[in-house]
Amino acid sequence: MEPRRASTPPTAALPLRAPSPAPAVFLPAFGRGLAGLRHGFVALILGVTLLVALRVPGEMAQARSMRQIEEVVRVFQENAGEYEPGASRGRGADLEALAAGEGDFVSSTCMPWLLELLVIAPIFAGISIAGVRAAEGRGGLGDLLAGFARWAPVVLSSFIILLAGTGLTVAAFLCSIAASVVAFSRHVPSDAAPASMLAVGASCGGILLLALVLPILWISARLWFAPLRAADIERPACNGLDAVKWSWRATGRVQWPLFALAVVAAVVGSGAAFAAAEIAALTATRGGAPSIAVQVATSSVAWMLVLPGFVAVIGAAYAIVAESHEAAVPPMYPGIAPGTGGMAG
Repeated sequence: MEPRRASTPPTAALPLRAPSPAPAVFLPAFGRGLAGLRHGFVALILGVTLLVALRVPGEMAQARSMRQIEEVVRVFQENAGEYEPGASRGRGADLEALAAGEGDFVSSTCMPWLLELLVIAPIFAGISIAGVRAAEGRGGLGDLLAGFARWAPVVLSSFIILLAGTGLTVAAFLCSIAASVVAFSRHVPSDAAPASMLAVGASCGGILLLALVLPILWISARLWFAPLRAADIERPACNGLDAVKWSWRATGRVQWPLFALAVVAAVVGSGAAFAAAEIAALTATRGGAPSIAVQVATSSVAWMLVLPGFVAVIGAAYAIVAESHEAAVPPMYPGIAPGTGGMAG
């Protein structure tokens, strides 16, 4: 007879346990995570392989879009003289055609994000739950589907996290561009003002974005566990917003060890991406760029090498934090009277 899990209504609040000493997270997460990686290696590798394979079409579309943007910027730089006051616009039509490109930039950018949110986010939540179970010395392939068992809360919590990170990024660029408009509007010729201010604004936005890296990592560390809590079928059901609130409260006393984990993850991920880009560059012709297929292939291999360890460590950290805040719901079998240890009736 299959056990059924006790659950609370999805809209119910999630009370935390009474205050207790903050658990050690940083080193225990690595220790339990590496042990869990050995225990759940097959499930984690299969889940990560599926995840990377599903992301390939989106990676290809985004790589084509970035190549298109780079080409537009290059042509604008080579023909900057056309934007001086009184200059003729001999190649305006060519620039407009290049900016239009082949295909729709918006669709090639937005569609991968929809796939990430609706499909890949639940898969990643399932892989993370597999990492949690592996860190606890149990679990199996069935844990990979945990994100779809509670699909709506997982998607909502992932969407909130996406808004938090993207909102800071967009705000950085908007503020920098607005500042550029105010600072340079009186010093740039009117014909060149839009392009010049956009270029300066983009540069300032990049600098401001770098300054926001650490705050974004801190917020990510505080909200990391929301999709995991939403997908954890061994704990009372909750909606996506409650999962985000739970993650924010549960990580309050261990935010700095989790922030350190986020920094380590960012450094390792950036190193893997840089190595993949350098390997792809070796295949490029002199003065050219590597093919999009090679670029995506090397990036996919890098993610497959990094992600299993990442989800194992994050799963272990979630298990440590969740154990100190909220007891798991034990399996309940029909016919067993609670607290008696025997069959009812």
